[in-house]
Amino acid sequence: MPAGLIAVTGTLLGSVITLTVQRRAGARAEDSTRAGQLRQERLTTYRAYAGSVTALKRATVTLWLRLREDPDGPAACEAFAQIH
Repeated sequence: MPAGLIAVTGTLLGSVITLTVQRRAGARAEDSTRAGQLRQERLTTYRAYAGSVTALKRATVTLWLRLREDPDGPAACEAFAQIH
């Protein structure tokens, strides 16, 4: 009987260890997936910000050029409206 008890105990211990290892692996995979999604969201946000800054810079340079050409002209007013 002790051999059967040892076998059952070993099987149960093996099951508990397997469950623990699988849970840890699943948690790591979930964390990795979450980190990847967060990275993609950050990159998307950074791209949008960079695009906005570039558009503002372009509009500011356009305004500066239009003001140098004709400060009171319609092109300068239009360029000013684009910035605001």
